[in-house]
Amino acid sequence: MNVINRILFAFCFLMILSCKKDPFDYRSKFTGDYHFTITRSVYLFIPPPDSMFTFDGYIRCGSTRGTVSIKYTSTDPKEVAIFEDGSLDDPCYGEFETLNSVQFAVVYYKGETKIIDNVKGSRIK
Repeated sequence: MNVINRILFAFCFLMILSCKKDPFDYRSKFTGDYHFTITRSVYLFIPPPDSMFTFDGYIRCGSTRGTVSIKYTSTDPKEVAIFEDGSLDDPCYGEFETLNSVQFAVVYYKGETKIIDNVKGSRIK
């Protein structure tokens, strides 16, 4: 009986060690609190001067695999596709220049008005 218990214990121990673990989530290296500088261009018929403002926001893992949630203004965060190399796609187009610095653009419409936000963000340490 003692030998059977040892064999059973060894078998269970090997099964636990051989279980495949979830791979590292590449998105986590980009998440954190960021200081964003936004240059906003608004186009109706003639482009007026750009406005610039700052916002302390965040980047978090998104609700689906391969996305992050970026809150760079006081409005709702944007769910953005992100790739392992740090490039961003739909609806924010840009990339992480380093692990602590991101740059992207967002184009959206309010009625007939086209708005472009050019955003630079630095991780808050």
